[in-house]
Amino acid sequence: MGSGKTTVGLIVADRLGRRFVDSDDQIEATLQTDARQISQRHGVSELHQIEAAALRRALDHPEPAVIAAAASVADLDELGAMLDGDEFVVVLAGDPEVLHERAAGDDHRRPMSIDTAKRLASTRSRRLQEVADFEVDVTATKPEAIADIIISALHEAARI
Repeated sequence: MGSGKTTVGLIVADRLGRRFVDSDDQIEATLQTDARQISQRHGVSELHQIEAAALRRALDHPEPAVIAAAASVADLDELGAMLDGDEFVVVLAGDPEVLHERAAGDDHRRPMSIDTAKRLASTRSRRLQEVADFEVDVTATKPEAIADIIISALHEAARI
């Protein structure tokens, strides 16, 4: 949370002429509730299962897309198997304290202490490195510049 997945994803999708899929939006459209409410009513474990299902649906769609997946998918044992190799996986990373502060005003934000945010960032970062094609530090970079960096990386990797 707070890395700019939605903001950057929308810019990249627009520049590439692709559809944009945000897991939070998918969840709200499907279940008529948001991630925060799911977490409060059913627990974090249930929310993470729903977020994993949202990623599976997004990946199963035949049309190319820019997907903003929930960070919790990094915790999935089967994440590597879910990705068939055609995806260009970008991790938006940054200083956990900065990201925690940014997420403070997010309507989807689940209550989380800075210590928990730091622990999760460390654990998830290691797991995401196993599947990531590219990582961008978003701590001090504007969304438009981050989108430029991602699109350049896609070109360099001959993925677009």
